[in-house]
Amino acid sequence: MTETQTIGLIIPRHSDSELLLDSNGKYYFLPSVVIPQRTRAAQQITSQVRERWKFNSFCRGNDRLCELGGEVQYQILEPSDNRWTPTDALRWMPREALNCENCLSQELAIINRALHTTVEQGPFARADWFNNLLDWMKSHLQSVGHVLTGQFEQLNSSEFFNLVRFETTQGAVWFKAVGNPNLHEYAITLGLVKAYSEFLPRLIAKRPEWNGWITEEYGTSLYNHPQLESWRNVAMTLARLQIQSVGKTDELLVIGCKDVRLEQIAQQLDPLFDVIAELMALQPKVPPQKLTSSELKVLKNSLRVACLRLQDQKIPDSILHGDFSPGSILVKGKQCVFTDWAEGYVGHPFVTFEHMLVHLQSSYPELQTWQHDLRASYARCWDSVIPVENIDEALRLIPAVAALIYAVTRISGRSGDRLRSLEFSKKVRSLARRMHREISALESSGTLCLN
Repeated sequence: MTETQTIGLIIPRHSDSELLLDSNGKYYFLPSVVIPQRTRAAQQITSQVRERWKFNSFCRGNDRLCELGGEVQYQILEPSDNRWTPTDALRWMPREALNCENCLSQELAIINRALHTTVEQGPFARADWFNNLLDWMKSHLQSVGHVLTGQFEQLNSSEFFNLVRFETTQGAVWFKAVGNPNLHEYAITLGLVKAYSEFLPRLIAKRPEWNGWITEEYGTSLYNHPQLESWRNVAMTLARLQIQSVGKTDELLVIGCKDVRLEQIAQQLDPLFDVIAELMALQPKVPPQKLTSSELKVLKNSLRVACLRLQDQKIPDSILHGDFSPGSILVKGKQCVFTDWAEGYVGHPFVTFEHMLVHLQSSYPELQTWQHDLRASYARCWDSVIPVENIDEALRLIPAVAALIYAVTRISGRSGDRLRSLEFSKKVRSLARRMHREISALESSGTLCLN
């Protein structure tokens, strides 16, 4: 059964002087929608509002509303057309007419909190942000022959983040803006577009004060292309990008890519396994497997040896994509580009390819027979750079090391409650069991010998 979340809608207009409210004849109260949890909230909310009340809208960010907790969450929403006429029992009410006699006191407090803006808030908390964005976009789109049609879909929204798809006369464009903790995605994206433009969607314009940019829409995600040829083309395109980035480590680090080179990862083994041991001890039941302290000690040592063996293959570091899911891969015909570079890294190139195979296994388990073909296609791209025997050895070692790097990057920067939350603890223990399985497979095959 799908878990849901009730969202109370704070819908202002005319510089927040009026609010759209529902009524039961005695009190005015906020309208609401119910959306599935763990989905794109902005997309779900605006879609339901459009279907139920027949008006297009966009979300305004207010991160303080997230602090309220409780059974009901709240979202500021604005109609994109102020000429819309309310239906059902909805009506526009002047804010100054609301008081404890005609409005629930709890909701009145939430409304006042939500619409009280401060200079510290992000650009998308302001009432005029959407019209401001449209004015800015129109001039830049005109220069490349695009004209907005008025149709749009907002997928993500907060004070500092936004993701909106806009229809134009020449196809769709995307506006994306980022804030902490993903602020570096702005610099990484612009840096990669400048150096490797053929591998990213075409950049139309950038807006530094918002850490935002516009790109042309490119094809559809790899999820829509469950054909071997498409996945093979992705593997080979990834290899071409990585080979082009060899020797550019310093430049990639300067634009914000995180350093996950093997020597750096080896230094993280002790603190990583301290965390794993703590969270493994908190596992409430068996199954699943609960690794003992001695098993974790052996696993840590085996991973250290695997990293050293991988370094011995002398495969040069390159650009990595740490979230190489089919949703971040856009396909058009035989071509593809890569997007969503918040997890742009520098390190062993085969790690990203291994992430791709893991996503193939999880998304399309019936297509596991493709793995051999994909490995061969990816490996052929490298055989002019690295001896074939080194490539083969690296491909055998990489599943265990890729799982290790994934664990390091997921735990990095977390502490306290964020580290010990029930859901995150499960993920860490699952990663530890995955690393244990991969190391056991290497030892069983004779690829990894601790003696």
